[in-house]
Amino acid sequence: MLAGERVQVNTGTFSNDMTNFQGKDDVLTLLIHLGYLSYHWPDKTVTIPNKEVSQEYINAISTMKWSEVTASVEASKILLEALWNLDEKAVAEGIDKAHREISILQYNNKNAF
Repeated sequence: MLAGERVQVNTGTFSNDMTNFQGKDDVLTLLIHLGYLSYHWPDKTVTIPNKEVSQEYINAISTMKWSEVTASVEASKILLEALWNLDEKAVAEGIDKAHREISILQYNNKNAF
């Protein structure tokens, strides 16, 4: 979602309880109710509504000591900048690193990449 992608959500599982969550759909639905995500009814997806909220997600991730997530976001940023700068060597290295680090079970998952 930080890259602007929409994520499928099933809002029907949410029990309007802010303490018990059964899965990601419950968490995403709560974030919709709180105004941190935008819900798109036709395709039942959510997005981050604007750059200010997106920056708050990045801030939250960076302060929660989720080193794997933070490192992944930073590596993606570096790879994207290398792509924009037409630095084929850095792009090749970034993709090679991703190939080595991503589980074979998640390799074809665009969200994991």
